[in-house]
Amino acid sequence: MSTPPPAQTATPPRPEATPRSDAPNSRTSPNPDAPAPSPGPDASGSPRLDAPIPQPPPPPTAIVTAGREKHPCHQKGLPKVKPGKLPWVHGTKLLFFARRKDWLRESEANCSGAFYSKMSKLYVKKYGYHLADDQDLAEDVEDPPDEAADEVVHEVMLPEEQQFRVQYTKNLRTRIGVWYHAQYGLLLKSDKTAFQELFTGILDGMPPKPQRGHMLHFYSRKFYELHIKEDVEERMASLTRRAGLAGEAGPKHIDVIAKVTVECWDQETVEFQQDCELAMECEYQQALKHP
Repeated sequence: MSTPPPAQTATPPRPEATPRSDAPNSRTSPNPDAPAPSPGPDASGSPRLDAPIPQPPPPPTAIVTAGREKHPCHQKGLPKVKPGKLPWVHGTKLLFFARRKDWLRESEANCSGAFYSKMSKLYVKKYGYHLADDQDLAEDVEDPPDEAADEVVHEVMLPEEQQFRVQYTKNLRTRIGVWYHAQYGLLLKSDKTAFQELFTGILDGMPPKPQRGHMLHFYSRKFYELHIKEDVEERMASLTRRAGLAGEAGPKHIDVIAKVTVECWDQETVEFQQDCELAMECEYQQALKHP
């Protein structure tokens, strides 16, 4: 008699694994932090017409300074910062404007308007159009050269942004003019006062006290014929010819001399400059002994 096979016990079904609540479901909930896919070309390979308009580069990295930055100690050669609310020109912006003190010469030559326009263009070259008054660069960068003010950059932008930039530049030019008048306008008055005192002393018969000269003035007085004159004549001829072709007024001879003198002085050797400084100091000491 055959033995029946042993009965097989049924295996219970395995429970389905429940998904974790914190695990992302790629099919139902896309990652909100993932960048949006860029519009690619259509089936024909041509770029899509609904592609977004390219935007200008972002402004330089800035840090908010108002409310937590104290007024720094006054540095020699820079305008003094008055106590109270932090002005819009502070930090690297203060250095940027103070490095261009040629406003005094431009103002005396009645060319301050062109100077303010140039400074507003250089400002946006360095700081952009969206730097708030209470912000500054996290780290100072090199100032743009003066030639950058004449550069024309063609950018594709929305009409609202273009209108904003035009109005921003107009307001910025006015604010720059007000700042320079407030900081350096008194220097012009003090120079006139000192000149008036000197002139009055001469009329009264009192010998004026010798004044320590400026290095560039000494250099031009001693070496104009040998080191400067030829470059001035070449520059004057070139600028006059260019102005004639453009139908503009020719350059002023005194302005060309001033600019070329600085360039020639910078090209001199260190030894030559030191000799000039020593000679100017000796001349000043002699003037004090024998007025």
